[in-house]
Amino acid sequence: MDKMPGCDNWAVVTTINYPTKAVKSMASLPNWCLVIVADTKTPLESTYLSKIGMKNNSNYSKIIKYLSVKEQTILYPLLSEIIPLNTFGRKNIGYMYAIHHKAKLIWDFDDDNDGIADLNDFKKPFDHVKVCKHSQNILLNPYPYFGGKETRTWPRGFPLQYIKSNETLPKLCTSRRNVQLGIVQSLANNQPDVDAIYRMTRDVPFNFRASPTSHRPLVLPRGTYAPFNAQATLWFAPSFAYMALPLSVNGRVSDIWRSYIAQYFLHSKNIRLAFSSPYVIQDRNAHDILRDFNAELDLYQKSKQLVEFLSLQQNSFRQYENLDFVELYKQLYTRQYIEQLDIQFAEAWTKTLASITESA
Repeated sequence: MDKMPGCDNWAVVTTINYPTKAVKSMASLPNWCLVIVADTKTPLESTYLSKIGMKNNSNYSKIIKYLSVKEQTILYPLLSEIIPLNTFGRKNIGYMYAIHHKAKLIWDFDDDNDGIADLNDFKKPFDHVKVCKHSQNILLNPYPYFGGKETRTWPRGFPLQYIKSNETLPKLCTSRRNVQLGIVQSLANNQPDVDAIYRMTRDVPFNFRASPTSHRPLVLPRGTYAPFNAQATLWFAPSFAYMALPLSVNGRVSDIWRSYIAQYFLHSKNIRLAFSSPYVIQDRNAHDILRDFNAELDLYQKSKQLVEFLSLQQNSFRQYENLDFVELYKQLYTRQYIEQLDIQFAEAWTKTLASITESA
């Protein structure tokens, strides 16, 4: 391990841009450390840190880590060898770095999402809403609860076959019962995370009507799925092992596949996923909507089948628990959700995770 001290709260971002408002804001927060996962197109370390405004701060080296490509190779050779350069997947090395450096919480964000979830809102016990008894379905659409502008809003990765289904909009009840959180997805205002079909057919940008003071977090029940992203998501330690972003699919698909895979494992441990009102504002980087549409084809064509496959596996919790991370990736490969590269990646991820855990 390098000389960077451990830190309880880590934020992870990968970027090829100069420091954005979101990165600068994150770097200035007390009680948080930040790892910037560099790639071959990222500005050099001295330039980047100068632009971030921390180069002359004597404490910056204790809270900000610019993780160069060379250091990635030295610290995590298995992952560095398998993850292609100039891809979204390099962010996986940042997760591993944070875990290696004593993380208890990880804020997974993009450099165009400014803000962060308020940790005080999730201290046990906390007020939340849950699905009322006898209202549970395999899928839940979280967006309508938080008050989207349109009659129907849905997150990127939500199966299109269900966007008009009332079964995915269950009756909700308030609760203060203790739950173990694994992941909290913060919604985003201005440019919420919606798919290209939504952007081509409906009004964007928009803001949700909800705020953290007006709407309690929505906690999904065990066995219910909803897609979440890698743009503004808080991860708790029990879920760290499932942060891996698949490599063989487009970046517009990778974090959604990751979200469904993570929920598969969290359900077996009775660890919950929650959605919250927006803590962040997304000032979206430049996108070509038609290019996004083509990149998202797997989401439109395969999300429903993926959720159904994962749900069938959990019908028998004994079988469910026996399917480990690598084995699940093999099953997903045989069903053409991912490619062979991701089996090798899953093996490298689990070996690296085990090695840093043993050395802790």
